[in-house]
Amino acid sequence: MRALAELNSPSAVVADSGAWTDRDATDGTSAPDQPPAVTLTTADGTEFLLTASLAQVGACIAILPGPTGMDAPPWQASVSEYAGLDGGQVVKTRAATRRINLPLLLWAPTRPELLALRRRLITAVMAGPGTLRVAEADGSARTIGVQYLGGLEGDESSDNAGLTYTRYGLQLVAPDPYWAGPLRTAAFRVHGGTPHFLSRLPATASGPAGDDTTEAAFFPLRIGASVIGEDGVPISVTSDTEAWPVWRITGPLGHQDAGQPAVPLRLSNTTTGKSLALNYAVAAGEVVVIDTRPGIKAVYREAPGGGQGENLWPHVTGGAALWPLVPGTNTVAVTAAGADDRSAVTLTYQSRHYGA
Repeated sequence: MRALAELNSPSAVVADSGAWTDRDATDGTSAPDQPPAVTLTTADGTEFLLTASLAQVGACIAILPGPTGMDAPPWQASVSEYAGLDGGQVVKTRAATRRINLPLLLWAPTRPELLALRRRLITAVMAGPGTLRVAEADGSARTIGVQYLGGLEGDESSDNAGLTYTRYGLQLVAPDPYWAGPLRTAAFRVHGGTPHFLSRLPATASGPAGDDTTEAAFFPLRIGASVIGEDGVPISVTSDTEAWPVWRITGPLGHQDAGQPAVPLRLSNTTTGKSLALNYAVAAGEVVVIDTRPGIKAVYREAPGGGQGENLWPHVTGGAALWPLVPGTNTVAVTAAGADDRSAVTLTYQSRHYGA
């Protein structure tokens, strides 16, 4: 990070120093031949291991053979039938809400321990949304958000329950049908931009002999370049489908000298041609969050204690898009004015996959 004294002007651009790549923890080639660990974290933060060994001491939960819904999501197609002809045309396809069924065995060495485990599981699962996580032995893991749908009603028949065991067919629904990879963050750093107030311009034929600069006239005003290198920063995304970033912008950014034209913060994906402009001056120490994820889509000033503060949607310029990252290489450009060495911009996202 350059020192404040080295910044060239109140106008600055934000860019990363080099290519940034999303990679899994391992390529899987050296993974031992072991089953994955499956955990369910409920709304209250309780974590249940669903793949415990029945040989362990104490109450435990194990997934029995036969889980469904863990791989490709259900797929829907909108079809327009031809009038008077055979067949039709597929207009659009989409991934539908996913349903996951997990046959579970709850076991304990004593009846009181089983009752405690059973009651704790039912209370936690029905409290609200949770997260299902599948972790492979090679260190890679994928997660999916789920909610309880059914299966914990209980069946006391001889095959499904006994003094120290109970079987359930836990039914979960995943509103977002894609499995998410680990969090990835790209931190952009601030560089000085070209001065845009009384700029020092290259000498012209009318400039003083031997002087390589001359003082610019008051008008026209000069604005710094949009991005360093003009090509942005390449970010390689390993994902089966588009991934939606969350931006955190720490001020100062966006402040202008008196009388200067506004230069909004601009976030651009030149690979897709999509951009987002926020015409808002972020004060020093203030944090603005732009959350592009489906079902959230929020632009706000972060409250002092965290969480959503002032809604900043009115400051998003017309025609802007809360754009996603696409599979492959995305060229991302971040432009800002009024930055100094306290300014920061980060992009965080999770890759999205068809199966666990």
